[in-house]
Amino acid sequence: MKRFFLHPKIFSIFTLILFLGLFLQPTIAGPPGAMGQLPNASENVVTSREAWKLIQKNTDSPDFIILDVRTPVEFFNKRIPGAINMDYSAPGFKRKLAKLDRQKTYLVYCKSGIRSLAVITLMAAMKFKSFFHLAGGVREWVKEGMPIQSGP
Repeated sequence: MKRFFLHPKIFSIFTLILFLGLFLQPTIAGPPGAMGQLPNASENVVTSREAWKLIQKNTDSPDFIILDVRTPVEFFNKRIPGAINMDYSAPGFKRKLAKLDRQKTYLVYCKSGIRSLAVITLMAAMKFKSFFHLAGGVREWVKEGMPIQSGP
């Protein structure tokens, strides 16, 4: 009899998808905004072009934050201009996230969209007022020919 074996990476991805699926679905009970209800993830997803329009519209606004949740090395090598870095994998990430101003608007991105999707899930649970997830992350951003910055 052959045993079923699931590769650790596949298991991790499966677990993340299951977690996000459980917590990103709107609840059935109660109207939108009801206690315990998270927003529909698709309502908070923007393409690279939509994100660029959002950035241009909010260029001078102190209430608009571009949040890169990749590692500092990834951030240093390639980032969206004007972004700030907050490493999702660093110890104390949730504590740092909880200290952010919940009344501001955040555009959150990572390399491909997995970490940033997890972050907006946390933001919804923490009752952040306005946030967006960049579909495809910085990888898609570069593919679309959008402005990029590197170095210090």
